[in-house]
Amino acid sequence: TGRQLVLNAAGRRLQESLTQAVDSLEMSLKTLAADPLAGPVRIATIGVLTDYVALPAILELKSSHPNLMPNLLLRSTQDAHEALVRGQVEVAFYYEALTDERLEITHLGELTAGVYCSTTHPLFKKRKPTAKQILEFEFSVPQSGANGRVQDGWPVEIERKVGMRISMLSTNLEVCLSGQFITVLPDIVAKQYLKDKKLKRLPLDVIDPIPVYGARRK
Repeated sequence: TGRQLVLNAAGRRLQESLTQAVDSLEMSLKTLAADPLAGPVRIATIGVLTDYVALPAILELKSSHPNLMPNLLLRSTQDAHEALVRGQVEVAFYYEALTDERLEITHLGELTAGVYCSTTHPLFKKRKPTAKQILEFEFSVPQSGANGRVQDGWPVEIERKVGMRISMLSTNLEVCLSGQFITVLPDIVAKQYLKDKKLKRLPLDVIDPIPVYGARRK
C-alpha cells in the first residue's frame, strides 16, 4: 500500500513492553551474547493493533536487534490469555481490560476513533448531518468481546441499526469503503483515506478512546 509505518507514542510504549518481555525470557537469556535481545519471541496481537501499532514497534526493535526473531500471531483476547499462561506466547496486545493474577497486564495507551462513511454513501455529501440522520443508516459492527461489549467502543445507551457483523475492526475499513454501511474506525486507520478524501468523519462524537493493553507472564 505504500503506507509509512510510524512509531508513535503508543508504539514506543509497546516497544518498551516488548523489550521487557523479551528480556525476561529464559531462552533469550540462554542465548545472551553481545546482544541481550536475541532469539525467538512470540507476540499475540489483535485487529488494527497488528499493522498500525505493534508492527511499527516490532520492526524498529528488530532493526536495533537483528538477532531477535519476532513471531507475530493473531489471537483473540481470551486465546492470548490462555496462550500466555501455557507459555505459548511471551507477550500479547489487545483492547480489553481483563484481569488475571498470573499475568502482568499494563495499560499502554489509547486509540481515538470516530464514525466514518465513504464517498458512495448518502451521508458523504451531507455537509452537517445530525445525529438522528446518521443513526437512520445501518452500521457494520465487530463481534462482542470477552467482556460482552462490542469492540468498536459504541456506547451501550445509544441504539443503532446493525446491518452486518464482522470479526475484526480492520475489516470494517473495507466495509466502509464499499459505501454500503457506516462504521466506527480507529482514526489511525482512517487517516490516509480521510486525507485522500475517500472517507468522511461524521459529526457524531460518541466513541470513547479505545484502550490498548499489554500482557505478559509474571
